[in-house]
Amino acid sequence: MSVLIKAKADEFVSRQEAFTSVDIANAIKRDGTWIRNSDIAEWLRNNFFATDYTNSLITVGVGNDSMRALLYHHDTYDSAHYDKVDQQAITPDEFNKIHAPKPRKKVATSLTEILDTNRMKVILDRSQPIQPVVDEMLNHWSYDLLSRSPGAAYTDDGIFQGTDLDLACFLFALVDRNAVINIPSYKGRRPTQVTEGETIVSKDNRHGAILGVSANKENFSFSVRIKDANVMTTNSVGEFRNFMLIDVDGKWYDGWKNIEFMPDAEENDFLTNNSLWSGNTVVFNNFVHPNRWVSFYGQYYFATKALIDRLTEEAKYLKDVAKSMRDRGIIIGGNGGEKKQWPKKTVVGEQKSIKVPAFEAEIEYPEISGIYPNPVGGMLPNYNGTTDSELLKATENRARSLTYSIIPRLRFATRATEYAFHLHSENGKKMPAWIQNAVWDRKYVLPKKKKVWNRLVFKRGIALRYRNYEKSEMVAAD
Repeated sequence: MSVLIKAKADEFVSRQEAFTSVDIANAIKRDGTWIRNSDIAEWLRNNFFATDYTNSLITVGVGNDSMRALLYHHDTYDSAHYDKVDQQAITPDEFNKIHAPKPRKKVATSLTEILDTNRMKVILDRSQPIQPVVDEMLNHWSYDLLSRSPGAAYTDDGIFQGTDLDLACFLFALVDRNAVINIPSYKGRRPTQVTEGETIVSKDNRHGAILGVSANKENFSFSVRIKDANVMTTNSVGEFRNFMLIDVDGKWYDGWKNIEFMPDAEENDFLTNNSLWSGNTVVFNNFVHPNRWVSFYGQYYFATKALIDRLTEEAKYLKDVAKSMRDRGIIIGGNGGEKKQWPKKTVVGEQKSIKVPAFEAEIEYPEISGIYPNPVGGMLPNYNGTTDSELLKATENRARSLTYSIIPRLRFATRATEYAFHLHSENGKKMPAWIQNAVWDRKYVLPKKKKVWNRLVFKRGIALRYRNYEKSEMVAAD
């Protein structure tokens, strides 16, 4: 929950609003997540250190119910001006009423009115700090794990059948804590590469901390990145390796239908309470849940696609700024911050080219506008450096984080949704009940372009597009 609390606190800070733990708790509850006020109060006391913010003891409540509480506020703010001292924490009954099933008409407006949401306004404005939206979207795709009630691993007569919890959701959650996983058996489909100075101790039981997930932008290849303890060098154990979950042709690797790992306490309770264990292994029936195709028409998918566009642009901008700084003679730590020399890789064994199905999806929305802050320190979360050298280092680190960690995780989430749509929507013939009077244009071509798209238009410049095609991929020869 710490990511969720931090993201909400950052929203208040970005608006320079004063707040108590109850303000944060109620805001999170209104967004749809139940959380205890005491957990937030403890997190704020131990982890909240925003620049230019301080805290003051104030009295909240009325009469015999009054108590002392910490008010977090900008250091120029007079705590006497805080006017929500009488507010009450949202109760479980109130929470259930707020988030009771709504009429379908309200769901229908979630996409058509997405431009009115705060997250889209921030995404489309370069002058706004983007990290709070990044935290919100990552939390949305990760939180799904423990909120589910998946099918039991055994039928009523005791026959093991796996779980309808999907592997994509499960792995996305494990990345948050870098859980150590074991892959009992794995045979790569890509041409084999030998890395200079490295030895693979065993090709079985590849294990290590899971550091990230990624997905190909064209074919339906999904991968995880782990620090593989089976790889040794002359002076270290463990190197970064990518392992495919879904092959280049969109087929699920058999070796990934079960996963071995040591759960933390919360995960152990979840797996035990839902009868998902078989020994120390969870067996999966689905890489993505079949019903996830509906999310293709949802506001979170749309916002995440737009966020990827914004972050891709922002990463390039930061790289250009860093290059300009180096061109002016700015260095890191007095040694120029030379880039690491990666060991040479050599492809061994025979390979061949095959044709695989590919799927491309795009969204249409108003152009991103505004100007990035200058200097770029305003774009760097929690940056508190004072020198050009520190600014250069933080700028390059942020560009790398966006390129190699944040954007791949977000793309993994959107591609998983697109994969479910590709498999289970009957080429867009199945549509959610809330989509009415909308028809796919099956022969749409952008001006001065040749690609033929399926296009679904909403209003205010909002539209979805996708196309199916084939592409060539190099794989290891059989």
